[in-house]
Amino acid sequence: VVVIDTKLLVAADGANSFVRNTLQMPWEGYDYGRTAMTCVVELQSPMPPRAFQRFLPAGPLALLPTWSPHHATVVWSTMPSHANAMKKNYESANNTLQDEINTVLQEGPSRLPPLCSSSSWGKEVEKMVETLTYGMTMAHWTECDTTYRAPPLISNVVRPPLTFPLSSRYAPLYATKDQRVVLVGDAAHTVHPLAGQGLNLGLGDVDVLSREIAKAWKSGMDVSTFVQDYQVQRQRHVGMVQTGIHTLHQLFGMTSSPASQPQPPQGVGGGTTSIPGIMTWKSLGMNFINHAGPVRRQLAAIAAGIV
Repeated sequence: VVVIDTKLLVAADGANSFVRNTLQMPWEGYDYGRTAMTCVVELQSPMPPRAFQRFLPAGPLALLPTWSPHHATVVWSTMPSHANAMKKNYESANNTLQDEINTVLQEGPSRLPPLCSSSSWGKEVEKMVETLTYGMTMAHWTECDTTYRAPPLISNVVRPPLTFPLSSRYAPLYATKDQRVVLVGDAAHTVHPLAGQGLNLGLGDVDVLSREIAKAWKSGMDVSTFVQDYQVQRQRHVGMVQTGIHTLHQLFGMTSSPASQPQPPQGVGGGTTSIPGIMTWKSLGMNFINHAGPVRRQLAAIAAGIV
């Protein structure tokens, strides 16, 4: 047994933190009822340093860049039964997992579901909304400096898929009462991967904690003196990001249905909620944010931990 004596222990040992569990620090939150399937894939052509993401009713599918332009990481948030089926597909002799991922990523945009009833005035309103929605989309690609790029095709899944349940959890206290143990990263909080903020939040924790430790050290004080300040700053920011991600998850999990169609109870049909016209309003909202530079930049700053 090795005993280490230290004035401050930083627990950065993940969502199932041994340190947090050993000290019986509280751990709260909720499960999404979704499972993420992730794997490393080889690409048919080099991938630019950008992420591709497709939003589906059960959860988003993301193709993320890696250290190699010829490889990428796939993260597919979906129903547990689908995630398990994809793992079995990879393990079978007739492996078609890469074909399934390619089909979803390469599928072009589909027409928005009907917004109004089939009456004459309803059709006119729908035409105006469609013109506004599609016009904003086309204007963005016409005015911006970059051109639209489709995701590169996947040629092979090079590492066995892994699956893990999705949840949003947090520690009500990031530090023990004596401020000698402090949590950072997934040991302090976990989020849904749809916005890719897990790593950013962890890096933000390290940045703030290191500055607070340095402030105490330069002042000739105990290194744990300002741990409470770290907790206050990070809980405020992480809480805001967790709320935003949860809102996005709920919003993108909604699907459209005709206004005249009775709505099923929430959770029926793949765990999604059907609301008349929601797809149209989501498209309009995303296009508005894309065109509103100050709003878009502010959201990016929040995601990067600058604000």
